[in-house]
Amino acid sequence: MKDIKVFTPRKVVENDDMFGIPIYQRLFEWNKESIEKLLADLVDAMSKDSRKFYYIGMLTATRDNDKYELVDGQQRFTVMTLLALTFVYRKCQNREDWLSFIKSNGDNRLSFEAREMDSEFLSNLVSMGGRKFYSQILEGKVPDGKYVNRKMANGLKYMNDYLDKIKDDISLDRLSDFVFNKLAFFVSSLPDAYSPKELNQYFERMNSTGKNLEGHEILKVLLLQQVNEECGEEEYNEFVTAWNMVSNMDKSLFSIKSTGNRGRETYPAFRSRCLKAIRTAVQSEEPIHAILYADKNSTINNTDISEEQIKEENIGDILEKIEKEIQNGTLPEKPKEGSKDVAFSPIMSFPRFLLQVLYFHLVNNNRDGEDPWGKVNNAPAFKVNEFFDEGKLITTFESFLPKDEYVQFIEELFVLRIIFDYYVIRIDNSKDDYSLLMTKGLSGSDIDDDEAEADGSQEQIDGRRLRTFESMLYVNSINVTYYRWLPRIFFSVMKNDRISCSKLLDILKEVDNDIHCDDESNFDYGDIDRYWFWRLDYYLWEDNLFKDKPDAVISSYRFRRNRSIEHLHPQHDVNLREQWSDEQKDCFFNLAMISPSFNSTQSDDPVGLKFARVREQIDRNDLESIKLYEMFKESNGRSWTKDLAIRNGNKMIDILIDSFNGEYENIEDHLKKVREYCEEELSSN
Repeated sequence: MKDIKVFTPRKVVENDDMFGIPIYQRLFEWNKESIEKLLADLVDAMSKDSRKFYYIGMLTATRDNDKYELVDGQQRFTVMTLLALTFVYRKCQNREDWLSFIKSNGDNRLSFEAREMDSEFLSNLVSMGGRKFYSQILEGKVPDGKYVNRKMANGLKYMNDYLDKIKDDISLDRLSDFVFNKLAFFVSSLPDAYSPKELNQYFERMNSTGKNLEGHEILKVLLLQQVNEECGEEEYNEFVTAWNMVSNMDKSLFSIKSTGNRGRETYPAFRSRCLKAIRTAVQSEEPIHAILYADKNSTINNTDISEEQIKEENIGDILEKIEKEIQNGTLPEKPKEGSKDVAFSPIMSFPRFLLQVLYFHLVNNNRDGEDPWGKVNNAPAFKVNEFFDEGKLITTFESFLPKDEYVQFIEELFVLRIIFDYYVIRIDNSKDDYSLLMTKGLSGSDIDDDEAEADGSQEQIDGRRLRTFESMLYVNSINVTYYRWLPRIFFSVMKNDRISCSKLLDILKEVDNDIHCDDESNFDYGDIDRYWFWRLDYYLWEDNLFKDKPDAVISSYRFRRNRSIEHLHPQHDVNLREQWSDEQKDCFFNLAMISPSFNSTQSDDPVGLKFARVREQIDRNDLESIKLYEMFKESNGRSWTKDLAIRNGNKMIDILIDSFNGEYENIEDHLKKVREYCEEELSSN
């Protein structure tokens, strides 16, 4: 596989590169939505920083008589050609540049093998009379005697219509210049020895598997190329090894080691090794080197630098590996539920983790100033929804990470992945639960502290509280909200690499309180943030933990991403003895949050039948909502009246108020108003 090359329309013209589309390739298929999204993204990228490149992706090709034959990516190159035609006929100032992109010495720069009519269609658009031809196809007409590729004609119309809509808001000349100079794409060449049959098979396999180069793989090459320029070969190999290790989120950097003779590392020894590795990573000026060459009893797993780990040093090699996997039929299938391969899953993908580390990097670089978090969050260029959009990974890094900080970023990535694996929960697929490595070995004995009983040591109890609180934060998080709490764990450990479960829990609780202390919603159906149901369930769970005789059903509760809000007294109650108003049914005291499937089962069934299903969950130790369980207990699993709702609801509000420890007056006062509103509604006839 040859090295990657980076192109822009300008570079294509300067290099006089030619491109062809083989017969086995599909015809142009982009629809209106895809074209408008591309144009919108280009306008957005230009508006933010017209000096930065906008990457349209990877094209795969072979070289044939000084021409790139596109094996994968013809759709994107065709859309660039249509953009060129659009800018030409919009009479943009650089129209001559675009004409040079479309034609080279009288020949189409993009040709279609064995599709003369499609090539003729493009030729007619830039030949004598091309403007008239262009205008006719925009109007949906078919000029006499001329072939029209309807999909490409529609593409031209979509582009023209979109530019008509935005022409008063932006300079089309500026946009045309930006696209010509900054629309970037990669081309990676397949070996010259491929036969047409093999290329056809390659193309079909790429399409059937949907396996394309991912943004983080491109990012790897961009960052490591810069490292290669700054560092020697040994250090570069260390960085490549580190990246390959941390990019596999499914494989923890820490795991119990076997010791031979069917023995294994004890939990206290495992904890000691992990903490030594974390201290080494946090305190070293060169953390990657320090960890990779540390003593085996004080480092992460599998630190050997091998040729296998460092061989993927360019995008070409990555693509070659993918292609071989496809040819050999060895692309990994999704493992079966409960198998060893999926015993544990991370709470986020590697691209999402990269963005969390980038956010940490920005805050960390401002740590000596006043309110570094606010400085980053309030910066004009920082827009949360765009920053944490994995689809814009490359452009986000281009915008926020200068080249002279690439080495620092990769070192931070390595250190934070070590912290992430030890201090952040993982999903235990075998138990439908969560696991936290930080709690292993807390007792000082060789037991799994995830299994510790509620009457264990204070450290074990704090470990359970931390694990459960993190799981509450996780189920309440989406792509654009992890940054509220996950980097706080990173900073806390960087500041104190021996931080206790109790201290880390206090920090996360404070962060969580700060996020939600200004909520002024009515807490009724259609208005309440689902977060409040998860928060209430956590503090009900924690309150139960410290009772003399904890309720085993509550102790076994696990947080899930349940998002359906259930009305215990049904919304449609025409056949019930006690009629409730809509306001009474929709108030917080009558609501709980459960899974969509359970909610669908409950429907408008009477309370007795709903409670019967809750009783089934109790028998299985598998509650969907502790709040609903408390409502069940309040009524002894029988009826549900307004008086019972008031009595139970007051207890729930008390739990929420107490959870703020008297330190957040605004939200505590607001919760009291919620109580007053619900009491008033349910007390009326």
